[in-house]
Amino acid sequence: MRLTQSSRCSGAFVRAAAVFACSSSLLASSLAVAGPKRPPAAGPTLQSVGLDSNAMDRTANPCVDFYDYACGNWNKQTVIPDDESRWYRSFSEITKRNEADLREALDALVAKPPADPVQKKLADFYGACMDESARNKLDTRPLIPIFGAI
Repeated sequence: MRLTQSSRCSGAFVRAAAVFACSSSLLASSLAVAGPKRPPAAGPTLQSVGLDSNAMDRTANPCVDFYDYACGNWNKQTVIPDDESRWYRSFSEITKRNEADLREALDALVAKPPADPVQKKLADFYGACMDESARNKLDTRPLIPIFGAI
């Protein structure tokens, strides 16, 4: 699935890039007006303020389309996975990694049931949910009392 204009790049990145561009030009103009010449100070870089310069399309004119300038390369290179409705740069990657880590931890609890009662409850609940063959054998029988109460 290709990206749509609304889901391509986080607004925070665009705002941060705009602030960076404006503050850089203000800093440069204030240094030009300031007193005696000094060696140039090492200013902030895109990476030091949390921006990815590889996401930028420096061929785009920021005065015409700042969004394309700030996020153009990321938009061209990123494809939303088929099982996702949107994709937000590092946040989506972090979410996927966290889900994989959680599944690994829960699988380890199911494989070797812990002595801790809270971890045992987690292992039992997760194991029951993941045991498809047992669920298929029970069919809807466990739900009959619940439906009867309705």
